[in-house]
Amino acid sequence: DLTKISEESIRKEFSFSKKILEDKLGVSVRFVSYPFGRYSRKIKEIAYKCGYSGGVCLSHPFKKKVDIFEIEREGIYIFDTLDDFKAKLSLYGKGAFLFEKMKGRIVNFFAGATYIIKRSQELFSR
Repeated sequence: DLTKISEESIRKEFSFSKKILEDKLGVSVRFVSYPFGRYSRKIKEIAYKCGYSGGVCLSHPFKKKVDIFEIEREGIYIFDTLDDFKAKLSLYGKGAFLFEKMKGRIVNFFAGATYIIKRSQELFSR
């Protein structure tokens, strides 16, 4: 979760990740996907300064995006089946699509606990 780390750490993460991907893929990496879909104005600015042309984030139900650094995406998880993926593409109708969106919101809500657990472990292991 980039919202929990320093600006310098974000810069390093963006620059290092971009370089690794470009070296391995042999193409320019133009867009960043914010971990857990979480971002802020400052994170978008840092992404721009690190050479990204835009960013993708998880959708927000009440906010209409018009920012190239806030392109909506859907999460694809290791436990998703081919049918789940098709539902995310709206191939099975609106009901299945909305169910997948809700499932993604739940997953990402609880993913926020990862930071809390890791931080607690660090504090208690001292």
